Amino acid sequence: MLNLHFHRASSNSSLTIGPAPWFRIAGNFIRQGPHGAIVGTFRKHVWEVGSEHFPVYECFEPHKIHFEDAGGGAGPVLGPFSHLHVEDGTVTVAAEEPVAKFIDPNQLWLCYDTDTYWPVMVIESTSETV
Repeated sequence: MLNLHFHRASSNSSLTIGPAPWFRIAGNFIRQGPHGAIVGTFRKHVWEVGSEHFPVYECFEPHKIHFEDAGGGAGPVLGPFSHLHVEDGTVTVAAEEPVAKFIDPNQLWLCYDTDTYWPVMVIESTSETV
C-alpha cells in the first residue's frame, strides 16, 4: 500500500493521503485506488488537497510507475523505486533521477525513458510483489 505525502518547502505543514494500492494522475486530478475517488486537484501551480495547497508530493513506500494512453493502454513499467518526488511537474525517483515531466499546456506526461507523451501516470504499490 502507498501513501502520498504533500508538503510545502517553506513550512512544516504537510498532509498524507492513503493508504492505497495505486494513485492515478491524469490532467489536473489525482485519483486514489481502489475506487478511483478524486483526492487532489491541481490549480494555480499547486495541489489542492482538502482545503490546503501544496507544491510538492512524495512517496516513500516501494512502488513502480507506468503511463497510460487515453484508451487505458499501458506503457512500460518503470521501477521498482523506493522514493518518488514530484515538484513543479517533474517526477524524480531514487537519487533524484528524473523520470517524467508534466507538460501543462497539453496536459501530457513526457516519459524520459521512452521519449513518449501520455495523458495518465499511475503510481502502483509493489508491496504485494516484492
